[in-house]
Amino acid sequence: MKNKLIISIDGVRKDRLACYNSKMAWLTPNIARIYPECVLFDDVMSASTSTAQCFSTIFTGKNSVEFGRKLYGDSQMPFSHNVFSDHEEIGYKTVVCVNKRIESWIKMINTFSNAEFWWTGKSIAESDGKTKDSASFRPKEQVEYFIDRASKEEKPLMSWLHLVGFSSPDPRFNKLTPFEYDARVAEMDEAIGIFFDHFKGTSEIYIFADHGYALFEQGRWSYGKNGHSLVQPVLDVPLLVYNGEQTGVNQNLVSQIRIRDIIRDSGISLEIKDEMVFCETRYVEQHDLALAVRKGKYKLSYYFSDDRHQFYDLSSDPLENIDYASDSFHKLKRNDDGTHPSLKPFILRTDWDELREIEDELLKIAKNYYGPETIARHEKSRRAMNKNPIVRSLKSAVKKCFPTKAG
Repeated sequence: MKNKLIISIDGVRKDRLACYNSKMAWLTPNIARIYPECVLFDDVMSASTSTAQCFSTIFTGKNSVEFGRKLYGDSQMPFSHNVFSDHEEIGYKTVVCVNKRIESWIKMINTFSNAEFWWTGKSIAESDGKTKDSASFRPKEQVEYFIDRASKEEKPLMSWLHLVGFSSPDPRFNKLTPFEYDARVAEMDEAIGIFFDHFKGTSEIYIFADHGYALFEQGRWSYGKNGHSLVQPVLDVPLLVYNGEQTGVNQNLVSQIRIRDIIRDSGISLEIKDEMVFCETRYVEQHDLALAVRKGKYKLSYYFSDDRHQFYDLSSDPLENIDYASDSFHKLKRNDDGTHPSLKPFILRTDWDELREIEDELLKIAKNYYGPETIARHEKSRRAMNKNPIVRSLKSAVKKCFPTKAG
């Protein structure tokens, strides 16, 4: 049996990877040479914008809402089977290799069956008690450590290696670019190249990110640090599958929770698809709970705290500039003689009725996703907050900058 090896990268945008953006071959040359040997997934949506929440869903193949977790830090796991147990049952040794600095995240993921932990680095308390870098192995060090440990194993491995923990990039990569986010991507690209070259002859390899990263799109920054970070650079995630047999592009919409199915049988990589997918940002009792729903090319984001939503057609607007839930422009279609009302600004479409039906459908699904108790809790919270004059003033300012229609 071939090894099945996951190597994941934390918070990487697709537009930084040469397999999705050829202009970035200078930044990710290893990805540039690797991806033609893989199945490239073009439209995978992250299941969560928070790392621990995200990996719980990936490894179980379940959306986070099914876990019963209510607040950050909850770790209950109602499912006994996951991608690790799938492979233990057929003779694999399962392994998790991560920097010890993120041990608290690992406890929240809590879905590893009998996997052996190959810790790298130290906890911050065990190092100098001050910095992430001093506690963590760098990506190349993590990969080299994993290669050394794996060489001593006799059974086939099903493993997860996650490149996260360090903070500042290696100075070598700051010489490549002064922009530290990109320097960190380049450093992870180097590690992925070493990993792929070593294992490609004996293994299936799964390369992906847990979520992306916002660089101020719609005023959002980072990812799970803000529960309302549902912009595409956060939700649209990379996925490459190498099995030594298949190559090509899967252009279907696929939920990240299907990675478990793909690892069980990588032969489905080119055909797998989903009709509707979800991205959760928080657990149900957190104040900034939000949800994204995709159906085909359409995306709706719903914000429970202020009963607000956005609605996009990503096929014609991948950068999310046209929010169809907004009243900030006129929604027009042409008359029979080819003219249209002289109103500005405007968007012309031929399918406004169908578009409205899809928006209503996805909004209803989003509002009912967590059940009536969650809606009632946020309604109560909104009523209390709206009595505060400072909150009212801030909300008014935000609406002027980002006009959207109430749900």
